[in-house]
Amino acid sequence: MKLKYRVLLILALGLLVIATSSYVMAQTNTNSNKTAAPAAQSKDNDIRLPAKLVENTKELGTRELKPRNSQHSMIDTYYAGNGKDFIITQEKLEKYSSQEFIDLLMTKAFPNTTPEKLTVQGYPAVYVDRSNGLDLLYVITDTYSFVISSQQTLTKQEMLDLANSIDFSNL
Repeated sequence: MKLKYRVLLILALGLLVIATSSYVMAQTNTNSNKTAAPAAQSKDNDIRLPAKLVENTKELGTRELKPRNSQHSMIDTYYAGNGKDFIITQEKLEKYSSQEFIDLLMTKAFPNTTPEKLTVQGYPAVYVDRSNGLDLLYVITDTYSFVISSQQTLTKQEMLDLANSIDFSNL
């Protein structure tokens, strides 16, 4: 796939993740053994990125957005390589506790699918395998929601490996 089309696909995927994240809130480098690029800087967030990437992927860039009616920004970091395109979104939990957010994910956010409740590094996580092709892995700390999203280019295990390489301590 040409780079131009990959970038467009990644941007479209990012918009879909933003829409999904907004809906939920509204409802109540080159090798996997190398370390990921340093985190982007943000005055609102303690940004955390994976320590290990999926094999042959690299970070394409980071975008900071401030959703409407939000005090904090959300951070999207884009990755691609060898057909493995994905986005990691980090957003502060504002309106809900971590348990309320998980309850929303499990009961209301995805009415046509059954989310799977998991644990990542001792934190609650929710995996969503959607029929439209967008797979999501949410990891919820006390103050942040992390979402790894992939248009079926990553396996569930690769998403879990990414999440397990992010340092969630003190969040």
